[in-house]
Amino acid sequence: MESTQPETEEETEDLRLWRAAQSGGDDAVQRVLQVVRDSSREVLARQSVVQDGEALVQDVVASTLASLKDPKKAVRYLPSFARYRTLGILGDHRRRERTAPVKTTSEPLDGAAMDDRRPDDALSLAERAAAIRDCCTRLSRSLAAVIELRYFAGASPAQIGSELGITADTVYVRQTRALKQLKPCLVGKGVDL
Repeated sequence: MESTQPETEEETEDLRLWRAAQSGGDDAVQRVLQVVRDSSREVLARQSVVQDGEALVQDVVASTLASLKDPKKAVRYLPSFARYRTLGILGDHRRRERTAPVKTTSEPLDGAAMDDRRPDDALSLAERAAAIRDCCTRLSRSLAAVIELRYFAGASPAQIGSELGITADTVYVRQTRALKQLKPCLVGKGVDL
């Protein structure tokens, strides 16, 4: 049975295009980058990446341009190259996002949250908010963002999902996970959930 795939590297059209781009052909470079952009956007759409999608595509393009400068680099199939490069950069981005500290506001809870409380409870509420914010610094960035938006900004799960580029179901999962992780810290500070 004969294979429809080329037997050698030199036989692929993508490899010829890659070599032309490495040689400095502007048209070839633009065609390579267009394939890379299209494949990257396809991967990001499948991964449901909404937030920072174009920034990630640009990271893949920059990485591709760096690879083009390496004369030892040979790419037989551009879409596969772009998909793997995109997934690698997306993974790096998600790892950085998980380990990055979360910015929290130092503002107290809005007045609407205190309307139904007695005046002597206001200090207790401020202390609770400070304890929760302190404990949130121990959470991953994605979990802390959900807690910050849900409890301090008063956003609904649908609003949080829209803001973070995730579904409302994912918001509920992250909220549950975050509260489970927060509980020991909060109990240690004397705060009830």
